[in-house]
This record gives sequence, structure tokens and C-alpha cells, in this order.
Amino acid sequence: MDYEKAKNLGIASLVLGIASLFCIFFGYTTILGVILAIIGIVLGVNARKNLSKEDGMLAYAGLICSIVALVIDGVVLVACIICVGAMGAGTFAYLY
Repeated sequence: MDYEKAKNLGIASLVLGIASLFCIFFGYTTILGVILAIIGIVLGVNARKNLSKEDGMLAYAGLICSIVALVIDGVVLVACIICVGAMGAGTFAYLY
């Protein structure tokens, strides 16, 4: 893989990591955030393999953003699923 392609993969990883961080705040788009974070992780790892340590800092930042977003999006997604399941099961019926 040539240098420019690896550098573009690093930039794409950073953009996807940031986009998946924004998906945290919009409820059901956390599914999209999880998908974007996984793609960002794959791109960041591929870019880091082909770049030197000094040149791969964007890829490293994208990798970190994607990992953090994957963890937070996963927690929010599970919390939303649990909340919707609890509401559907009628466990909050005593409030009404």
C-alpha cells in the first residue's frame, strides 16, 4: 500500500470516529454509530500498519476515537434496548 493511500485511510478513520461519537446523542442512531466505529477501527489499524509512528498520528487518533465511540455507543445501545424492553414488558405500569 502506498503512502498516500495509507494516509487517506488514517483520515477516514478519524472522520468515522468523530461521526460515530456524534451518533451517541441521537438515540437510535447509535446502531449507525457502532457500525461507523467498527469501520473506523478497521481503517485505523490498516493505516497504522502501513505508516511510520510519526506519520500515523491521524490514524492513531482515529483509532482511539473509534474505540471510545464503540464502547460508548454500545453502552447507550444496550441501555436503550433494556429501557424499551422494560417499557414493553409493563414493568413501569405502576407509574400510570
